[in-house]
Amino acid sequence: MNHCLRFGLLILLLAITYPSAATRPLIDTIVVGEESGEIFPEECCWVELPKTEGLAAAKRSERCSAIGGPVGRFELVEEQMWLVGLIRCGGDLPLSYVYPEMPDRVLATWLSGRYFVRLSPRCFGANGAEKSRRHLTLKIDAGIASIEAQQIDESECGSAP
Repeated sequence: MNHCLRFGLLILLLAITYPSAATRPLIDTIVVGEESGEIFPEECCWVELPKTEGLAAAKRSERCSAIGGPVGRFELVEEQMWLVGLIRCGGDLPLSYVYPEMPDRVLATWLSGRYFVRLSPRCFGANGAEKSRRHLTLKIDAGIASIEAQQIDESECGSAP
């Protein structure tokens, strides 16, 4: 096989495998008062966003994450869950990029169910695994949340790995 043909084959293989490279998935974020963290639905994976053609197009255009982005940036204010922005692989994205009809923030009335929140700051357990010092369980009904908070025992925090 000549040098040019081998080089061409290598480039072709790299082009085919590039989009499937494993990356950390995008994760929905939340701000609760002065704390921030990550939010996950009980069922799995990502917090639902309103489905529109704009969202579908944005997901198709992102190739840097398993979900394909974007995901939500949420705020919990006085037991109300607000969608305040989006996150894509390149960083923050205003709601108007995907939802031109929405204001800068919108009450997440489409959300109902149980959600788990891991808040910062974090620490490291004895096995070196990262742990959140504070966890919330949110029971959301049409964007209105009841909150159950758990604080971990500081003895569960070891030193940084």
